[in-house]
Amino acid sequence: MAGLHEVMEAVRGCFARIEPWVQAREYVRAVSSDLPERNGWTTPTGPHDTPPAEPGHTPLTVAALKTLVNALHPRHHSIEHTIHWQNWRDRHRARARWHHQRTRLRRPPQHAYPQLT
Repeated sequence: MAGLHEVMEAVRGCFARIEPWVQAREYVRAVSSDLPERNGWTTPTGPHDTPPAEPGHTPLTVAALKTLVNALHPRHHSIEHTIHWQNWRDRHRARARWHHQRTRLRRPPQHAYPQLT
């Protein structure tokens, strides 16, 4: 992406450490990409959309990364077992998120403060 390097160098001084700056650069690169699904999951565009066969995965959280690292310990479940359940949980969360978004699209718009209307 043209100009990304210059912009990120301009804001480099705002970060005390290199790690947050690198993470911010990756976020900007992901948001400005041409990919149709930015986070790996899909969302409904209308209230009557049908759910996709494969909703995708939710992004890894710090807790999920900790679980995967802990699975490397010999006393824990095998790494294959942990990855299987991590994938199942991520797909389930993505599916739940999709249905939640569709339900919100079906509701009539409400005023943020109903007591004021």
